[in-house]
Amino acid sequence: MTSLRAAAIALACCALVGCKDDPDPPTGGCEELEDIGFAGEVTHEQVAIDWEAVRGGGSASDLLEFGVPRDLESLLLVVEAGESFTAIGTLRQGDVVYLDNEADPFGETAPYFHTLNPAGAVALPANEDSSIAPGCTTIQGVSDEDLSARRGILHIVSRRRPAGGSLHVTVVVVGDTDLGEVTVEELRDEMALVFSDAGIDSRIEIAAVPGPAFVNAEGAGAAAVRASYVPADELQILVYLIQGFADEPFTLGFAAGIPGPNGVVGTVSSGVIVAVDAHIDDEGFLDPVLLAETASHEVGHQIGLFHTTEDTGDIFDEIGDTPECDVSFDLDEDGELTAEECEFADGQNLMFWLSALEFSQRTLSTAQRRLIQLSPVTR
Repeated sequence: MTSLRAAAIALACCALVGCKDDPDPPTGGCEELEDIGFAGEVTHEQVAIDWEAVRGGGSASDLLEFGVPRDLESLLLVVEAGESFTAIGTLRQGDVVYLDNEADPFGETAPYFHTLNPAGAVALPANEDSSIAPGCTTIQGVSDEDLSARRGILHIVSRRRPAGGSLHVTVVVVGDTDLGEVTVEELRDEMALVFSDAGIDSRIEIAAVPGPAFVNAEGAGAAAVRASYVPADELQILVYLIQGFADEPFTLGFAAGIPGPNGVVGTVSSGVIVAVDAHIDDEGFLDPVLLAETASHEVGHQIGLFHTTEDTGDIFDEIGDTPECDVSFDLDEDGELTAEECEFADGQNLMFWLSALEFSQRTLSTAQRRLIQLSPVTR
């Protein structure tokens, strides 16, 4: 087991994000471990990890330890190994187990539903009842590939400041993507209005990068797009605009994970991708309202929000105060719930599974808003 003690903390903090000057002892109950983060700040720390092949295939990293301080508000953990699929295999404090990939390889245990993903990430809390406690914390990364000849990175993004602030988003136009008569400034303003209507203050910027206007929904092309913009201020969510998904022309957009590695830029999962052409109406005009709601919806996923209700009406998110739309709302009995059928349940929620045709979807529950306000990209 590798402890994140003096040498490891010095490597993570000094070489990569700057040294601490904190004369106080750790507050999380780890007498020999330094607490993560800085009091009153959102901090991104990185630790290089080595991999060891495991019997049956795949690999696991060393066990790492760190201290969770008493003033921690939220925590984002990311295990990165290029385009390889990774996950947090173990996250525990003594006998308290938050995540166990061996016992739950398919990510079926609420509230995290965490499984393998490029740059696999997990955010705590994930609902009203899932905050991590102060104390000595053990973590291990896993992969379904043999990574023993490579090194990986554990990203620790800690928030030790109260919830709130502005959600930071950058809309990144990729290559020759054309929005037609809609300007990217109009899209930015509409996204800000979506978030405002949902009770979220936001700060949305605009950028551009070279690259293909069409990529497949998954694979190397999409991975390269998500890693293509590396701003100086990394504590934000990136929304990449492309012309369309070459293999899925009717798909509106994709997040990179629930959550993705928010506040960690330059990875193959750093950002959501939204397709412009999929938002063109029957008369050939781009619908900026739908485009803004799609982009905002995918930002919600990237932060860690699930669909409030899934299409069949028997799967719901793990947030206690979001309305649910069960099968009794399926008026045409076709086995699939529409936003219109669920209008007076959660059909108007930003995170409903399907776009509405007759009304806007820009409401959030109190707990959904708080999870956004606890995100490292809100400050």
